[in-house]
Amino acid sequence: MTADLGRLRGVLEEELEGGCPDTSVEGGLDGLLREQARGEQPRSALLRMVGALPPEGYRSLDAEARRKWARRAIATIAAEEAAPSKRASKPRAKSRAAPSKRAAVAQPAKRTAPAPKIPPGAAALEVPLRDARTGLRGATFDRLERLGLRTVGDAMRHYPRRHNDFSRTVPISELLPGEEQTIRGTIDRAREIRMGRGGRMRSTEVQVTDEAGARIRVLWFNQPYLARTMREGAQIAVSGLVRAYRNRPTFQNPEFELLSEANGGRTHTGRLVPMYPLTERLAQRTLRTLIASMLEQFADRLPETLPEEVRARHGLLGIVEATRQVHYPDDQPALQEALRRLAFDELLAIQLGVVRRKREWQETGDAPAIVDRSTAEAFIAGLPFELTGAQRRALNDVLGDIAQTVPMARLMEGDVGSGKTVVALAAMLSAVASGRQAVLMAPTEVLAEQHFRTICSLLSGDGLSGDSGSPLHGLLPVPYLPLPLRAVLLTGSTRAKERRDAIGAIAQGAAQIIVGTHALIEEAVEYERLGL
Repeated sequence: MTADLGRLRGVLEEELEGGCPDTSVEGGLDGLLREQARGEQPRSALLRMVGALPPEGYRSLDAEARRKWARRAIATIAAEEAAPSKRASKPRAKSRAAPSKRAAVAQPAKRTAPAPKIPPGAAALEVPLRDARTGLRGATFDRLERLGLRTVGDAMRHYPRRHNDFSRTVPISELLPGEEQTIRGTIDRAREIRMGRGGRMRSTEVQVTDEAGARIRVLWFNQPYLARTMREGAQIAVSGLVRAYRNRPTFQNPEFELLSEANGGRTHTGRLVPMYPLTERLAQRTLRTLIASMLEQFADRLPETLPEEVRARHGLLGIVEATRQVHYPDDQPALQEALRRLAFDELLAIQLGVVRRKREWQETGDAPAIVDRSTAEAFIAGLPFELTGAQRRALNDVLGDIAQTVPMARLMEGDVGSGKTVVALAAMLSAVASGRQAVLMAPTEVLAEQHFRTICSLLSGDGLSGDSGSPLHGLLPVPYLPLPLRAVLLTGSTRAKERRDAIGAIAQGAAQIIVGTHALIEEAVEYERLGL
């Protein structure tokens, strides 16, 4: 007989999607392989696949080894289907039967589309997941695309939101409801049960016993197929939120790992199991298997973005090692080092973008040159105190910046009461004397009003005038300016009439100093000649 590779491929794809429980065919996969291998030619695709198994067969492998073998077997079948047939068909004797009255229409032979070729190097990262021999099916790819995962590179850069540490276990008798905890034990019973009205909800119920003999009930709602993967006597690690059911702790829809004696009772990741952001109807195990497969095949093709000198100077991992460790870390320190490298890359990209934007607006900026210094000096001379050396240096730096046609980008920092407002106001007065408007924006309404009153007080003491002496429209007679200066305050809680008056004065240029919150940059606010 000839092996039905198409059927075998479907079984293997179903195995991968279910976590390789060896339940996709009755009697296990080994029986199907033996049946299909009868009569096969030496070195056929099927015999090569069977030859890669241990003498005890597929059943003897742990979950991770099964996944690796299944992925390779699917790739072998895909290559076999894409290659020209090596079997020469025997010529058939011509039939001597009378020709049919109805002419037979020749049907073209069906050919399997050739498997897409994976390009070399980093170009492989742009290969669509649909073409990457993942063993998944069409509906799963649609769900992956909802997560933004379309290419091999997208999958490897879909980082876990957290990790379950199956090495930190709690005895069942010490579990505390309401907390995320992990247990480890033996499966005593696993069965499919029906719940809800009329038993419509098919679920899996498992009873786990730990070394001390304590037992716990574990439920997975709407996942009846899990009952077929849970064999009595198997070791299992369960992690999730502990709930109270009839005054006893229980797990509902937790994460789990079946532990294999073949690898020392450890999970396939060692200890830390990644937990990824998901979308509707996409299982955590399906996504985890996909990403593990992409890492195994393509992680070495990730391009290194940092020079070796930079990595050595900052003690950073290479991008390949960091990517592997952020998904499947050896331990917590390795995970932190991987996160540190990825964080460095993200911050570097942001900083490079900021520097590029700064250079662009510095090269093309057309800021007004505010060269007046006499007004600032007159204001300083009228203060009841002298500026400190640090305040003088800060003011000179600011005045030097605004005298250029390149927009100023300066951070002035200091403790409360160190004179920041005085320096800022001196620069604002220079802008006003040059025929420009000056704006001061504060993060809160309380600070905005405080700055407004401080400015009015520094300029002319209590010299406020206007409707009912309202400080919102301060007309300030400043002795070293030819005309009175008008300052306005604009915040989100400014009353409607005062708001209209302030916006009108700003738009007409009647207000020279404007203080407020983020209300100053709303669409309704237009400036006549903004300078600083």
